[in-house]
Amino acid sequence: MNIFKFAWKNLWHKPMSTVLNLVLFAFGVSIISALLLTQDYFSNTLKKNQAGIGMVLGAKGSPLQLILCAIYQVDTPTGNISLKDASRLKKHPLVAKAIPQSLGDSFKGHRIVGTTHEYVDLYKGELEKGKLWGEHTSLEVTIGATAAKKLNLKIGDDFHSSHGMGEGGHDHEEEHFKIVGILKPTGTVIDQLLLTSLESIWDVHKHSSKSKANYGNLSDKKEDTPDKQITTMLIKFRNPMGAITLPRMVNEQTSMQAALPSYETARLLSLVENAITALQYLAIAIIVVSGLSIFISLYNSLKERKYELAYLRSLGTPQSYIFGLLLIEGLLCSLVGFSIGIGLSHLSIFIAAHQVDTLATLNIGGTAFVTGEIYLFIGTLIVGFTASIVPAIQAAKTNISQALSE
Repeated sequence: MNIFKFAWKNLWHKPMSTVLNLVLFAFGVSIISALLLTQDYFSNTLKKNQAGIGMVLGAKGSPLQLILCAIYQVDTPTGNISLKDASRLKKHPLVAKAIPQSLGDSFKGHRIVGTTHEYVDLYKGELEKGKLWGEHTSLEVTIGATAAKKLNLKIGDDFHSSHGMGEGGHDHEEEHFKIVGILKPTGTVIDQLLLTSLESIWDVHKHSSKSKANYGNLSDKKEDTPDKQITTMLIKFRNPMGAITLPRMVNEQTSMQAALPSYETARLLSLVENAITALQYLAIAIIVVSGLSIFISLYNSLKERKYELAYLRSLGTPQSYIFGLLLIEGLLCSLVGFSIGIGLSHLSIFIAAHQVDTLATLNIGGTAFVTGEIYLFIGTLIVGFTASIVPAIQAAKTNISQALSE
């Protein structure tokens, strides 16, 4: 009989014991795999969405909240700032690009961002259909690929926005946005957004007294009036000196706040990585316990299978075959546990990415594999080999005459 088929049948001789080993192994592997995927997704996604932005201008408040809101679109704004004050930085010799954003409205949970075409260029966005919104035309929208698919929107469709970043806010029924273009998928945050002009955001709020208070009754004025307001401005520097001098100047000499994405992102990742490391140690301990369980299971089975193994030896079966049989049983158990664990981790993240809006905004999925999982696979083989090596050696050294006489 093929040694692998024989080992597989022996493995299920005691199904309850095998299932317990598989559950423990799969649980440990799934935790480590999920943590590796989460760490990789967060690190790569955060850096990709950062897109070379050196500084974010916004209202005073939490710098991390400002970064999460302006770049990753996963938090609420800290407030509004004067467009005139923010635009002064455009002329600074250390500033290469300054991209304004007006936030505050959404449609069915997807954010509407008032901005310029430079925001699309920042993420190397390309049109799949239609055109980009008119920068000085109100209520035209170009929609990200993922948002278009989820909301089932196409060119020519119109809708009205809701106040706030999530569903359930006050509807702005007086003004209707019209879809004029759809972007190709980029794997960045703009896939989830509805992009329009700054004027659109101001015009939508002209009928709301509450919004007039928040936006300074700006809609009735011309674009170059001094008190127009925006939510944030994304800054790209010409050289590294900008990151050294401009944030301090803004924070000390203006009423605005300057936050550095590189610093805040690194701080966020350090907090996440510390938690991930602690959970990884827990998962490793579970896998070690699983390996010990495999060892005990194989070792105890030797007593019951002593006669069977001696009989095989008496028929001329070489010691190497007996050794390999026990070794393969341990490796098969670890490999099956690994496969189940990997499948569970990827499936869990895939489901979570489609259920949790924050993960969807960051384009976190569960279809990609990471390098760390290769090392996890190697570690799995080592645990399976280590757990079965001693029972395999003892099985190969079975005393034929003594075992048959008993």
